[in-house]
Amino acid sequence: MGICLSRTVQTKRNTCTHPTLSSTLTSRNRYVRYITAKYLYELVASAESIVGQAITSITIVLPDGQNIRTTAKEILNDRLKGNYTLYDHFNSGRASRFEVSVHEVDGGSYETVSSIYDQNLGGNDFNRLVIDHLLLVHKNKTGQDLRNDETFLNRLGSEVEYAKRVLSVQDWAQIDIESLQPGGQDLSEMLTRSQFEDVNMVLFNKTIMAIDQVLKESLMYTKDDIQDVVFSGGSAKVPFLQSAIREYFGSHPKYHGSDHSEDTVVLGAAKLAHWFQDRRHFDGAVCCFGVTPSTIGIKTADGAMFTFTDRDSDFLEINKMFTFSTAMDNQDRVVVRVFREDEERADQNVFLGGVELTGLAPAPKGDPKIRVRITSYSCGNYINLNVMDVATGRINGSIFTLSQPFLHDYGEEFQYAMLEEGSAEIKAAGEMILLPGN
Repeated sequence: MGICLSRTVQTKRNTCTHPTLSSTLTSRNRYVRYITAKYLYELVASAESIVGQAITSITIVLPDGQNIRTTAKEILNDRLKGNYTLYDHFNSGRASRFEVSVHEVDGGSYETVSSIYDQNLGGNDFNRLVIDHLLLVHKNKTGQDLRNDETFLNRLGSEVEYAKRVLSVQDWAQIDIESLQPGGQDLSEMLTRSQFEDVNMVLFNKTIMAIDQVLKESLMYTKDDIQDVVFSGGSAKVPFLQSAIREYFGSHPKYHGSDHSEDTVVLGAAKLAHWFQDRRHFDGAVCCFGVTPSTIGIKTADGAMFTFTDRDSDFLEINKMFTFSTAMDNQDRVVVRVFREDEERADQNVFLGGVELTGLAPAPKGDPKIRVRITSYSCGNYINLNVMDVATGRINGSIFTLSQPFLHDYGEEFQYAMLEEGSAEIKAAGEMILLPGN
């Protein structure tokens, strides 16, 4: 089941306020998150009554404009050659945007390889050029300039949208609008399909250029590799546009389409949800696939939060390594503390766990090399921390979760109390600094 919600970017914890809604029917304020949860609960109940069985998992799709180009890239880390789908999306109505993406499909899994977005190449942009054409024709005939008449423009926009759809199935469309101005003349024009195509030729050319560009940005595919072309949105039904795209790709791909862009979103969400469930990709109550749910980092000698991955970053599966060193001469151990949340000072964030690595050889500060690697798995629910002394190759590590810190330890013993409650001297003795060149 796919559910589309607007995305909210959370600010830092000390400045964050939770949006609330109040009602005149009750004195209670409700958090938006409460209302959302209530709505989801009712959706699940409704879905269960329709399908006749329990709903065990939900996929929530978060539309996110430009960031969609990287949102789906982490579905597969290994790019296995499979089916390659080109997806065109013309969004008619108030939100006018063109999207074209190359998707890789293999065994039921999906990966977005490249995408291009153009805010000036959507359904409204086709309509706007036709409106300008009709206004100019009307002015040449009557001398009336109606470009500043908002009421007339709104009515003309609706008529042009309807005419565009009519021209998808016949060669001409009649546009008639009665003038509401005193002494004004009515607009009555026949718009032919050839006129529509001539007026919008610049947009048709930009569409083909965008398709060519998205294939180049994929760095691996040409138009001959595309096996399926999916049209979505009202303007995707324009005959000239379809014929131009078919001429570009030739007869080898299969062509599909829907004039309702929501159908494509919901179908894609349903397929992705099925893939999650079938592959058991997640392990936990919540899987934030496509975004990292929290900023993850470690504490350095100056008390700052050194970030390994940011909140809402594109790739959920973390696998990063940086090289640090000692902060004191002859320091015989280091203590690596992992935190989550967004504050610049590590101690103001949520402590997750850590690792102590002892037995460092005496050396001036900054000489020893300590490699710290943080990886995640099971949809980001588990964090794996490894600390290595480069000189000896010794490694100590720990595994913990974002919600339940300090799940499991291995290697040398790690004292949780020492990290959180030890003296300032003990803590200072284990501090690290980041080496240049990371």
